[in-house]
Amino acid sequence: MDLIEEKVRKIISENGDLNIDLETVDLETDLTQFGLNSFGFTKILIFIEEEFKIHIDEYIIKDFDSIVSIKNFIELIKNA
Repeated sequence: MDLIEEKVRKIISENGDLNIDLETVDLETDLTQFGLNSFGFTKILIFIEEEFKIHIDEYIIKDFDSIVSIKNFIELIKNA
């Protein structure tokens, strides 16, 4: 697990209001199947913006349905 993935998992664990152990969740698993909704994603993305010092436009929230989708976006922005 790399540092970005670790931070994303921690943010989701602490702010996603999910009753699961994210360490056991596959990177590509759709987080909505665990009850994460658009409000939860919005809340998580606020913490991700703060942690990684990036801006995420609200219209792309729908593209974030898994840990890997969030992680890949952060890597893309940080490497731009």
